[in-house]
Amino acid sequence: MHSVTGDRIGITPERTAEVLGRELGTEYQVETGGGNSVLVRRGFLGRARVTVLERTGATVFEVRGQSPSLPLLMLTARIVNERGIARRVAGLIGQSEELGARR
Repeated sequence: MHSVTGDRIGITPERTAEVLGRELGTEYQVETGGGNSVLVRRGFLGRARVTVLERTGATVFEVRGQSPSLPLLMLTARIVNERGIARRVAGLIGQSEELGARR
C-alpha cells in the first residue's frame, strides 16, 4: 500500500476522482467507489483503489493495487497492480497541488 499525505483538509473522493481523471488521461477510468474511495482502472487487469481519509490538518490518500475476481489471477494481479498502477496513482497524488501535495 502507498500512503500519501496532503496539507489540505476537506478533499472529497469526488474531487480526488476529478483530479486523477484529468491527470491520468483517457486510458484510465476513474470513478468514486462509494463511501470514501475512488476506483482507478486501466484495461481489464489494471486496478487501484484510493481511500481518502481526513486526519488532523491533513488528508491521507491510501492507494492499494486491486485485482479482478478471477481466482487464478487474484494474487498475481494484485502484486503487479501494487507495483504498477497504484504506484503511478500515488505519485500523481503526491505531485498534485490541488490535492494538497507537500512541497
